[in-house]
Amino acid sequence: MHSCRNTCEPSCCGGEAKSNLYFTALSESDGVPLIFEASQDLSNFKIIRENARIFSAPAENGDFTFSRENPTSGKTEIYLANLSNATDKNVTEIIPNGNNFDYTYPVINPIGGDIALNSQDNKLYMYSYGNQGVQFSIVSSALLPKSAASFSPDGKWIACFSGMYPNISLNIYEVSNIGGVSATYSLNNVIDNRKGQVIAGWSDDNNSLCFAFDELLGQDTVKSIYVVDIAGNLLRRIENNVLGFQQASFSPANMDEILFVSNSGDIWIADKSSSETLFRKLSDNLPGEINANPNWSHNAQQVVFTKFFDDSREDSELYMLDVNTKGEMLISNQAFSAYWRR
Repeated sequence: MHSCRNTCEPSCCGGEAKSNLYFTALSESDGVPLIFEASQDLSNFKIIRENARIFSAPAENGDFTFSRENPTSGKTEIYLANLSNATDKNVTEIIPNGNNFDYTYPVINPIGGDIALNSQDNKLYMYSYGNQGVQFSIVSSALLPKSAASFSPDGKWIACFSGMYPNISLNIYEVSNIGGVSATYSLNNVIDNRKGQVIAGWSDDNNSLCFAFDELLGQDTVKSIYVVDIAGNLLRRIENNVLGFQQASFSPANMDEILFVSNSGDIWIADKSSSETLFRKLSDNLPGEINANPNWSHNAQQVVFTKFFDDSREDSELYMLDVNTKGEMLISNQAFSAYWRR
C-alpha cells in the first residue's frame, strides 16, 4: 500500500477490495504520474502504481497495462501487471528492436490475454500471452497517428484506424486471427479535427462501432457520427454541423444512445432510436472550459470526463457527471482520462 503524497491528492487510505474506476493524476509534490484505483462510490482511493499512466480499465482477471518512462533511456515503455500483486512485466523489452522507439496508449483486452500498444513509428502491436505462449503481432503498419485501438466487450474483436488524412480506414480484426482478413470501412476526404485520441467505440452486444469525423464534400464540411457493423457496413450516419462531434461512444445500457463531445467542448447524448436523431445536452461549460475524454459507468448513470481550461492547457480536472441530474463532482485535479471497470 502506498501513502498519499499530499492532501491535494485524492484520499487514498484503505479502500474496498474491489474498485472499478481507474485514472492517472499527477502528484502535486513532484509531478510524478500516479495510477489511482477508486471504489465505485468514490469514497475510497488508493495508489496502485507510481511513475505510470493507465489507458484502459483492468481486465476481468485483474490484469492491467500501463506506460512508464524509463529513467535511464528516457523511452516510454509498456508494462503488464495484475491488481493482486506488485509484479510488473516489461512488455516492450521483447519487441525486436523495441528499444529504438517510444510506446504508448496500451489497451488491454477486457477478458485479458492481449495488449494492444502504439509505437512511435505508427505501428500497432498486439502482445498476446496465455496458454499459447507469448507472441507479438503487427495489427497495423500504418496506424493513424494519435489514434488508438479498441477491443470489443467480449474480447473477440479489435478495431483500429489506418492510413493518413484525408483517406483513412477503420479495420476490424478477429483477435484470434491477427494478420488475417479484416473488415474495412473506408473514409475519404476526412479532416483532422481530433481533440484527444481517436478511438472507435463498441456497442455492448459486440456487433457495432461508432466514431466521429468531419468530411469535406466539395466546399462543404459535414460533421458526422458513423455507426458501422463488424463487417464494415454503414448502419447509420448522424450529421449535425452546428454541434460537431468528437469522441463518440455507445451507452452500455442503451445502444440507441451515443455519448459525444461537441466542437465547443460540451458533453451531449445523441439518441438514434427514431429516424430523426434527438440531442440531449449533459454539461454546460463556463467560458474557457472544454470537456474531453468522456467514459460511461457500467450502468450508464454516470460519466467521468476531463475538464481543460483555455488559460492553462497544462491543468486538467477529472469530474463525474450524473446523467439524470447533470450534477458534476470533482474527483481529482491534475488528472488524465478515467476508465470504469465493467
